[in-house]
Amino acid sequence: MTNAVTALHRLTKSEDVLGLQVDPRVVSFAFHALDLQLAGGESTPAINSRLLSNTVWAYSALALVHGPLRQSIASASITNILQYGPQGLANTVWAFSAMVFEHLPLLTAISAQARAQISYFDAQNLSNTSWSFSVFVLLDLPLFDAIAAQSLRKIGSWDTQEIVNTVWSFAKLALLHLTLLTAISSASLRRLDQFSPQDLAITSWSMAALSFMDLPLLHAISSASLKTLGLFEP
Repeated sequence: MTNAVTALHRLTKSEDVLGLQVDPRVVSFAFHALDLQLAGGESTPAINSRLLSNTVWAYSALALVHGPLRQSIASASITNILQYGPQGLANTVWAFSAMVFEHLPLLTAISAQARAQISYFDAQNLSNTSWSFSVFVLLDLPLFDAIAAQSLRKIGSWDTQEIVNTVWSFAKLALLHLTLLTAISSASLRRLDQFSPQDLAITSWSMAALSFMDLPLLHAISSASLKTLGLFEP
């Protein structure tokens, strides 16, 4: 199974990814890799769950849109969900959001497991999970409350992408969490020199969408935006 997953990851780096998406041999191989995983060819459940989440990631990177394949992946993920750690949960929900495949039983299972393990989620796990649920416009209040609480404990060490993804996620769902937004504003001000023009635009939009007016942050974004105005895409 490990060799099959490695082969899938190599396919994601192909220069002809678009061609691979419609190649029946790739779909057939993807089913074969999934069958190997379900056969339990590896020695421990932990290895199986990691390989399965990595397999799902590879499918999403290849943008495979084969309906039965996606359904099989979702069913396999639900069956193995109790084995997943934070990374596997975050990778899996991200992969399904990238495939734009909203499978509510799987998302419900991921939410329950994520809330149970939230204290072990790192910054990337938190931001990827919130971003993915927001892509589906799926407002899971218990999950987002848990994400907000854990984010407040770790936001001081977040990088720009984690900050921007999180504030966008809450804005996308019109979820006003004042304590978290205040912390995000402070973290953004400390790292604003690292923000790309897109980061500045997303953060500004998110704060406006939530009607959260942090004047020091807005003034800083305005000033930084003027310096990089020529880099903004029309």
